[in-house]
Amino acid sequence: MDEALRLNPSEPIIRAYHALALWTFGEPEAALAELSIARRLSPNDSNVWFVLHAEAMILSMSDRFEESIIAAEKAIDERAGATLGHMGLIFSLDALGRSENAKSAFQRATKAVPGFSPPLIIMGVPDEGLRENILDACRRAGWDG
Repeated sequence: MDEALRLNPSEPIIRAYHALALWTFGEPEAALAELSIARRLSPNDSNVWFVLHAEAMILSMSDRFEESIIAAEKAIDERAGATLGHMGLIFSLDALGRSENAKSAFQRATKAVPGFSPPLIIMGVPDEGLRENILDACRRAGWDG
């Protein structure tokens, strides 16, 4: 990933993947900084949804729920199938006690993404406890897994 970034420092999608890698290795603030650069580089890029959906999930897992909701909604507006955006939205709404909104968000996700599978979407989350918290939020929102 570092080599791809060195060769293409102005490519937002590479920065978004780099951010996900940073987050996976326990560097959420560095990941968010990387996503901020990606957004600034090309705010109208056709892949801005990917940057936003990564940002939504990372923000939600960093307990920055209101910010996550904003990024998630933008990601989903750009691409209905933004799975991490949907997961970040569901988890954030649930964490804020907005259970009815979380249920609506879950229904929206299952309509937009055929075969929507929370365990598959979050398999890269390194912290087992956090994975379970996210899956519990999905269960409360209507997932029967």
